[in-house]
Amino acid sequence: MFGDSLGQKLITLLRKYEPTIAAKSTDKELMADVIRMAANKNDGQSPYILCEEFKFRRQGSQVIFPESPVILDNLLRARYSVETVDGFNLPFESFMLAVPRGYAHNGFLVPGLLVTVIKLHSIEPDLLHPLLDEYDVPRATFKLTDHTVSDMLSIVYTDPGSSEKCRAFLSLRDIPAVLQTRSPSDYRDFMFSKGFLRDKSAMSDHNSAIEFNAFKLVLALGVYHAATRGDKLHAGFPAGDTPRLDGWKPGRELSPVTLTSSIPPSADGTIVKDAFYRTWFFRQLRADRYYKGEFSHYAPGTRYSFVSETVVGMDVTAYTQT
Repeated sequence: MFGDSLGQKLITLLRKYEPTIAAKSTDKELMADVIRMAANKNDGQSPYILCEEFKFRRQGSQVIFPESPVILDNLLRARYSVETVDGFNLPFESFMLAVPRGYAHNGFLVPGLLVTVIKLHSIEPDLLHPLLDEYDVPRATFKLTDHTVSDMLSIVYTDPGSSEKCRAFLSLRDIPAVLQTRSPSDYRDFMFSKGFLRDKSAMSDHNSAIEFNAFKLVLALGVYHAATRGDKLHAGFPAGDTPRLDGWKPGRELSPVTLTSSIPPSADGTIVKDAFYRTWFFRQLRADRYYKGEFSHYAPGTRYSFVSETVVGMDVTAYTQT
């Protein structure tokens, strides 16, 4: 699903290729060496990945498991009418989305994802300094300077083809635009228009497809979570199942959460068993009438609905949530 962390992979390489040094060092000491090497190499991504992996562990190792691949299909096929990021709400600031091994969308494998929300003005105290302090590395060793525009959303994954750790990120304010992309080619055009690519050929079809599917999945999760007020996340593993995480060592801390599907209620509040979705469609509620009466305490733009026309086999009202 996700594989060994970058830090653990680099420690393993040190023990293999520098056995004399490694034999005299603990994992913590080797991790400090890994951090220093990442700083000296200054390749742009390794320091961020190390920091984001550590934040994930520091915040309890929240792992979201889909109850079945069907919910991933629904999220990836969903359509949106979203104009702003108001109300967009991921379940945690740092979490892993566990994707079943072999799961593919439109012919491309979708890897497990480490997801991190990065606040621009707290990037060093929240992301970098805890890692340096944990491994007794002086804070002056290096700085994180890539993110200069706004709060960011970062994803880290193991490339299904090369097994290399990869990282991609986008500005939270670009979420509505990314939700409107309909293909990997659209996504690549968008990244080029924002200046993240020197030219369109700088991103391969393979990488375009992986990043497109990954971001669409994570952004869809955020909209779905906002629309259902978090009611579709339940503590624990999927019923009757204890999935195995690739690279997860026995005894390592893990906080499993299951993501369940959603069928809107019918007009009388019941669920029709043979109803199904043609395509999920989410609409951001912008009009003033949606923020009166019992909803007057919600900020404009923070409520979303499932548009009822997307449901086949039942007479429904919109499943409108914050």
